[in-house]
Amino acid sequence: MKKDDNSESTTYCTETKKIHILDYLEQNGHQPVKVIYGSAWFHSPTRREKTPSFKVDLNKNLWYDFGIGEGGTLIDLVIKLNNYSVPEALADIGSRFRHISQAVVIFVTYFVIYKNITIFVT
Repeated sequence: MKKDDNSESTTYCTETKKIHILDYLEQNGHQPVKVIYGSAWFHSPTRREKTPSFKVDLNKNLWYDFGIGEGGTLIDLVIKLNNYSVPEALADIGSRFRHISQAVVIFVTYFVIYKNITIFVT
């Protein structure tokens, strides 16, 4: 059973990772300061700064914050920005990008009912 749980989880995470980090950031009011050589540079969404140190690789769809030495996928970013668990991050992304929302609702419902996890989505 655990093998199936992991494959379902991986499928939903893979679908969510197809959403571009740039779109998520722009939807949350963050605009790139510059775009150069396939990278978009932002002021960090995790703290105040004068020089942009938050890089989004537009080809790989990965982010890296040089100020804190952390990076990852869209899911990692949503977890970092909102202090969410994986199911909460998936629910947040699903609510913003409707084309994956049904899959996310099913996934989150599974965790709430079968894993007894409480999820608060605003």
